[in-house]
Amino acid sequence: MQLIVAMNQVLQEMIPGQVGRYDDGFNANCVGDSFQMLNVPTILFESGHYPKDYEREHTREYIFHAILQGVTIVAENAIHKFQQKDYFKIPENGKLFFDVLIKNAHIIDSSLADGEAIGVLYKEVLKEGSVAFEPIVDKKGPLVECYGHETYDCLNEINLKELRQQSFYQMIKG
Repeated sequence: MQLIVAMNQVLQEMIPGQVGRYDDGFNANCVGDSFQMLNVPTILFESGHYPKDYEREHTREYIFHAILQGVTIVAENAIHKFQQKDYFKIPENGKLFFDVLIKNAHIIDSSLADGEAIGVLYKEVLKEGSVAFEPIVDKKGPLVECYGHETYDCLNEINLKELRQQSFYQMIKG
């Protein structure tokens, strides 16, 4: 936990407010938990998404900096500088992000109530030996505390016009 606090410290300088922690639930089917069953200390990175970085270049850079910080702290025997209690100050992750968030989607989908939204995720699929990103509707509803890497508000004429130009528009309209 102290090492994670150290890694979080360096990441907060680079991407403030963008780091969360998963609950500490145990699942023997997960790789990290399997290592821990063997008494191997484990830090698991669940990497999120950087806007418009589907190749994960930015994400890899941030993981590199976190690992470098961890190795430096261990090499300098400086773990005592970080408090275990600060681990619990890292907010727990919730599923709040979509690749595309469409607000006031009742304008294009009459099955939705006024003000409801559509959350679209890009699913990674293998096509002809390459990874492709196919949009899928993940959720519909209030989605009031959710964010989108791209956000369209159907009450905004410019947003609505841009949305209608998107390849996934026919899939989402009601």
